[in-house]
Amino acid sequence: MSRHLSWIAGLGLLLSACGGSKPARPALSQEGANRTFKLVQEMNEATRRCEQQRSQVTIQEEYTLGSAVAVNWVQQGGGLMLASEPGQRMHRTMNLIGQNLAAQSGRPTLEWTFGVLEEPNTVNAASAPGGYVFVTRALLRSVRSEAQLAGVLAHEISHVVLKHSLARYDDVKAEQCKVAASMKFSLAMTRQVQKEVMPPELGRMLDAMHGTGVLDLDKDPELLRRLTDPLVERLVQKGHAHEDEFAADAMALHLIASAGYDPQEYITFLGTLPEGGGFTHHPAHRERQERLLALLEAAKSPQDGFSELPASPRGLVKLSVPAEIAAATR
Repeated sequence: MSRHLSWIAGLGLLLSACGGSKPARPALSQEGANRTFKLVQEMNEATRRCEQQRSQVTIQEEYTLGSAVAVNWVQQGGGLMLASEPGQRMHRTMNLIGQNLAAQSGRPTLEWTFGVLEEPNTVNAASAPGGYVFVTRALLRSVRSEAQLAGVLAHEISHVVLKHSLARYDDVKAEQCKVAASMKFSLAMTRQVQKEVMPPELGRMLDAMHGTGVLDLDKDPELLRRLTDPLVERLVQKGHAHEDEFAADAMALHLIASAGYDPQEYITFLGTLPEGGGFTHHPAHRERQERLLALLEAAKSPQDGFSELPASPRGLVKLSVPAEIAAATR
């Protein structure tokens, strides 16, 4: 069983102006006007740097962020099914399947970790940066073959490989950086002492973003929380963009075929999923199926580049749901 699962299982502004009337301010002196102009220029430059540092995420930053996001998924899913021996055997099997699929991907060296959430009613799957992939107990009960499960895992692996959550993280990071820049400008204009108003973690973030751009989240839990909470909220409330979901489906077909599974099984499984629930923000299942069927049809042409798909489907397998998984989810 992955050491990351054991670790996870153990873990349980912009300024708004006050209303009301204010006394009239005296006109700015030339010196004050020059100072204000300089401060505005500095804030604009700081805002530009906030945008410039997008996609500058180190692998260590991704792992730290991903572990924090993973803890959120585990908490929301009722914990991991690790308490019993059947649950541990199930996780070992899940990780064997998942690791095989991840080895076919463009990021095979990530420390991939696969887990099952206790959630018994909602059919859902989720992933986090750094290689964390989760499915619910309810989803495992709904798959009818190992190939269908492989399809779900491959879809989530693809989100990680394509860095879809990291793109949302870039948005959050840039927004928080701009908040810090705005605060710094406001404090300078009113000549307040920065440490009395600006959250210290935002000051540290602003310094880092305007320096190397590297955030050491391992040593800054306050900043990690400030970045993780809005990211998880955004993923829960809005999910991934529809085009990101289609892209993850398309890559999943390649991973499934590369691992020796019949990709048609995944397409069939999509048709059994309930609309809504954990798939509220996904495109309609029928549209996903139609796009995937079109990809498989196009794959019959050799110039498509879908080299993983053999000329005859007889070399591909679907297999029964592994006994360890079936036993643990009854």
